[in-house]
Amino acid sequence: MKRWKFYKSNILKYFDKNAEILVIGASTREAEIFFELGYKNVTFGYYGEKENEQFKKNLSLYQSYETLQIDCRKITFPDEHFDYAFPHATIHHIYLPHLTITEMYRVPKLG
Repeated sequence: MKRWKFYKSNILKYFDKNAEILVIGASTREAEIFFELGYKNVTFGYYGEKENEQFKKNLSLYQSYETLQIDCRKITFPDEHFDYAFPHATIHHIYLPHLTITEMYRVPKLG
C-alpha cells in the first residue's frame, strides 16, 4: 500500500495535529490514518450513503470525528471555517472539478 505510506509520511506531516481539517471525499481509511497519527479536529466529508455506512460500522472513528455527506462543489461551511481543506483521490471523479477547487480555497484559512 504505497499510496497510504506516502499519504502518512509526506502529506500529513505538514498539518499541525491541532489544526481544524476538512477531508473531502473521505473514506474510513483516511479516518483511520488521521486517528492513528493523533489528529483530533478533523471533519470527514464523504460522497454517498455507502461511505456513511462504512463510517458507522467503525464506531470508534464515527464517534471520534464529525462525518457528513457533502457536495464538494458546494460546501456548506462558511468562508475560512477550517485551517486546511484536503481532498484525497477525489477531484478526478467530480463533474465540474473547478468548483471543488474553488471551494477548497474558500473554506480554509491556511491552505
